[in-house]
Amino acid sequence: MSTKESLQNDLKYDSFFNSICNDISKIIKDNQVKSIQEKSYKEWVTNVDYLVEDFVIKKIKSNFSTSTFISEERSNVNQVVDSADSFTWIIDPIDGTNNLIKDYPFYAVSICGLVENDIKIACVYDISRGEIFYSEKGKGAFLNQRPIFVSNVNSLQDSIVATGFVMSKVDYAAENFENLKKIFFKCKSFRRLGSASLDLAYLAAGRLDACWYMGLEKWDFAAGCLLVTEAGGKISAFKNKEFSLDSPTMIASNSQIHNELTDLFD
Repeated sequence: MSTKESLQNDLKYDSFFNSICNDISKIIKDNQVKSIQEKSYKEWVTNVDYLVEDFVIKKIKSNFSTSTFISEERSNVNQVVDSADSFTWIIDPIDGTNNLIKDYPFYAVSICGLVENDIKIACVYDISRGEIFYSEKGKGAFLNQRPIFVSNVNSLQDSIVATGFVMSKVDYAAENFENLKKIFFKCKSFRRLGSASLDLAYLAAGRLDACWYMGLEKWDFAAGCLLVTEAGGKISAFKNKEFSLDSPTMIASNSQIHNELTDLFD
């Protein structure tokens, strides 16, 4: 099926993602972490990352006749293909590999499809809890087929916020630690899950009120971005600049506290 045909026929993408996530659950259950490799400074990959990535790509290819892939572990394509005739898929097979290695139950599969450089569909699968966060542009965001929305908290002092530190990028990590000190005592509480895609999914579901990052790769956040905006949230780069997949910084929140939060990053 071509991309145009699938969009015009209103393909049940939720069923497609449900099928992928159910099979991933079996892969995770049947395959323990057996090999761990340091692919770069403080960046790790396991046999499970490769198994999940290979499965997802194979599954997508069997359902979509023309596709391009940007994936964390094996991809040799770094740019989104600007085409109306094919999907570009951005995949993180395990977002939170360090958590997976330590059996710390916050890791996820992140998948999104772009057409003409625009994110159209997205899924974040919270493996440990069996929660499938799904969105299609213009149709809202869902958790296990139930609509979800960002919170209505209207002040930073009443907000639960999250961030992450890309330890492989020392300069970004150090600068973000300074950002944390700006915000830590201005918010109600703080979280650090170790999976940006889960942070964004939880923000979309109202479990978090805001999150911010520095130095992420597009596969870390692309799917989560659509979830947040379709759930009623806002995303910008630091200094309230327009956000894109190539932005080195991100602030995501419900719409009511976004300006208050971005003012802290000026």
